[in-house]
Formats: sequence, C-alpha cells, structure tokens
Amino acid sequence: MTAKISERLNISIAGVYHRDNVIAEIMRVDYPTLYAWWFPRQQREFVEPPDKVNQQCAQFKAWLHELEFSQTADCSECGQYCYRIHARPQFYCTGCQQGFNLLANTPLRKHYHMPLWSSYVDC
Repeated sequence: MTAKISERLNISIAGVYHRDNVIAEIMRVDYPTLYAWWFPRQQREFVEPPDKVNQQCAQFKAWLHELEFSQTADCSECGQYCYRIHARPQFYCTGCQQGFNLLANTPLRKHYHMPLWSSYVDC
C-alpha cells in the first residue's frame, strides 16, 4: 500500500511515512476524538466492533450452530419430515424420497469442516 501511495504522489517511501506521521500528529493535537478512533485501527490493535456488528455476528453463529446440529428439516419439495444423513446438513425426505442439502443455495455450499466455521467467525 505504501508503495502505491509513493508512486501515486510521486514521493519516496520515506516521504510517505513522514507525511503519515505529520497527519497523525495534526489529528492527535487538533482532532483528538478522530485520532482516538483512527489510531487503534492503524496499529491493528484490538478494536471492539459496534453493537450492530456484534448482533449480526451472534445471529450468524446461531444460524451456523443450527445448521451444524439440526437433525431434522422440512423438505423443500413436499414439506414432509426429513432426517439427517451426513455430517454436513444433508437430509433425506421420507415423503418424496429425495435428498437435499441446506447449504445448496448459499456461498457455503462447497466448503467443508463445519465444526471449524464458528471458531473462524470468532477470529
């Protein structure tokens, strides 16, 4: 990123770092609230996400947990009771005798190792 800035502004990489330091010092002195928000993000320190992000994360993890551990589902074709047949959320319908996967129409359809997904979200 620094190299791109250097090229775009036609200054040396050292000049980019100097410019960044000057801007940071101006923010620290003249705009302390902005600096307090900006600085941890530049240092890659832990930053607590906003409440809305925490809520969405909790909802997503609950959805993942439901997918991973649900043992029954309703058939998307006939609405009948279905039972789980694999570790992934694959089910077999006793009514129309067809199998289906709850991940079929999601971006997660070709991803494996479901038990690791929740811990990945925590990272």
